[in-house]
Amino acid sequence: MAMKPGVVKYDGIRHYLISLPALVILAGLGLHYLIKWLNRITRHSQNIIIGILVLTSVILIYESILIYPFGGSYFNQGLRLAIPENIEKYFEIEYWGASYRQGIEWLNRNAVSNSIICLPFAEHLVQFYPFNLCLCFG
Repeated sequence: MAMKPGVVKYDGIRHYLISLPALVILAGLGLHYLIKWLNRITRHSQNIIIGILVLTSVILIYESILIYPFGGSYFNQGLRLAIPENIEKYFEIEYWGASYRQGIEWLNRNAVSNSIICLPFAEHLVQFYPFNLCLCFG
């Protein structure tokens, strides 16, 4: 796809979005075959499936809570239904600036002075933060 003229090229983690539909299909097929296999080997397959789905939901909710300080950067359809217009008035939209700032603050507190760290992309986001590290930009 990257070689086809006129195709939008995604940066950072967004280049994985192209493969997401295929991964969802594979996950659905895996769940289907898991259900069929469990139905063959046990009569408690429905309880096992419910347990797996509850466990998966708990893990996903936990992961969402972990990123909550940066939740304003990720808008899903449920949030867009609740706040249909001018969503930017309710959240700080920062394009990774706050997360980089927290990272630099953590490094300033915990890293050895003059340590070298590498920022592979978006180095412009940290140029105004005070740091006592040697940065390389990639």
